Amino acid sequence: VESFYFSYEYDLTQRVESHRFAPFQAIGSCNAMFMWNHRGAVEIESTGVSGIAVPFIIGFVGQANLELNGQQAKLSLVSRRSRFRPGTRFIVRGTDPDGNVANHVETEQILEIANDVYTYTQVRGSIPVFWSQRANVSYKPKPRVVRDKTRTDAAERSAVAKHVKDLAQAYRGQQLFINLVNQKGSEKTMSDALTKAVDAHANEVDLVTFDFHRECSKMRWHRLSLLMDRICGIIDQHGYTTVSADRTLTSTQKGVARTNCMDCLDRTNVVQSMIGRHVLEKQCGHGFTLENAPSALRAFKCLWADHGDAISRQYAGTNALKGDFTRTGKRDLRGLFNDGWHSIHRYVLQNFYDGRKQDGLELIAGRAEVVRGLSSPFANRQRRNMSLTLFGSLVAIALCVMAVRSREILSTDMQAFGLYTVLTTGLFFGILRNGSDFVVRPCLRDDH
Repeated sequence: VESFYFSYEYDLTQRVESHRFAPFQAIGSCNAMFMWNHRGAVEIESTGVSGIAVPFIIGFVGQANLELNGQQAKLSLVSRRSRFRPGTRFIVRGTDPDGNVANHVETEQILEIANDVYTYTQVRGSIPVFWSQRANVSYKPKPRVVRDKTRTDAAERSAVAKHVKDLAQAYRGQQLFINLVNQKGSEKTMSDALTKAVDAHANEVDLVTFDFHRECSKMRWHRLSLLMDRICGIIDQHGYTTVSADRTLTSTQKGVARTNCMDCLDRTNVVQSMIGRHVLEKQCGHGFTLENAPSALRAFKCLWADHGDAISRQYAGTNALKGDFTRTGKRDLRGLFNDGWHSIHRYVLQNFYDGRKQDGLELIAGRAEVVRGLSSPFANRQRRNMSLTLFGSLVAIALCVMAVRSREILSTDMQAFGLYTVLTTGLFFGILRNGSDFVVRPCLRDDH
């Protein structure tokens, strides 16, 4: 199955610095955040049967052979998606009260060269505040900060503190939050919420805000260098992990770069690939640059583009937008056309298919269970779908009847055209006004 990965030899839920390529031992040593079959495996072992459960992750695993500085090398990307707040794009946003964020993905870049292994880890994740962006058949629903009896200001501060603490415990050192959302319109609301949330953690978090769409508008992709100039010094301070041939840790990464846009997909993957390239060139040393190794640069870009597509399909259902820039280093009309097609595809998925996908993720992650004897939670959705189908059928029949009888009722074609225009416009705005009623919702969670 695409995006599901397991290994009989190594624990894929852990970073290289934790297992150092030692054989997989037991379920108890796995990272529960990234082990998607954790609940089932624990239940199996509780019966006294051990040694048969193998942890699997959802994410991405890819490899490429490169020639760097005249030496053969292998570059791997291993991405692990958190199971603690699983979901699809417009159903699961922000954080829960425990600091678990939507679309949280840990990406480890592993370079094997000259018997040494170098790794660098970065993460992505939804803006860690209480917010939602509920699908309502509009192209881009407006995001909103959520406040209710349980999601209060105090609860949000606690959730942010837990999120920062979890990152500090996992990656040590200073955290770099890279915020790529627009600094105007509805996205600015979320950017301001992020700034306010991390202000209380200024001693632990460096926040860098970069309006990706404004800075790179009109194909000005070279302006991404402005962002890299601001963050490379901090990334260099974080360092990277080195494992020698005898599995000894000779250096460890201390700190992590956490990147977000609204979806943490398209803009995020572009920037993460640039960070990965910067670190790779540092690891090679001697002033090495991938520009002087065209075949290695091409393989590096393709690996990161494949990674972005895989992570995007899991959360949004399509390949990543802006993937042509990640893959080739430039934008063209074909890439713009592909982005348009993917956007249309995403629109259909977010409104009419992601609800069912969300239910599947809830079951896989062990957040919902099937209980014998209870009524099916899907029965209401089936009745609702039948009602919408009946409504659509009646509207279609009415329009067909009017098309046949219009010449008998109306004296001119202009009158018929005017009537159809009024009816179509009314139907269109009626659907928009009640858009949420037409969206297929999940049955196993409240998607507010």
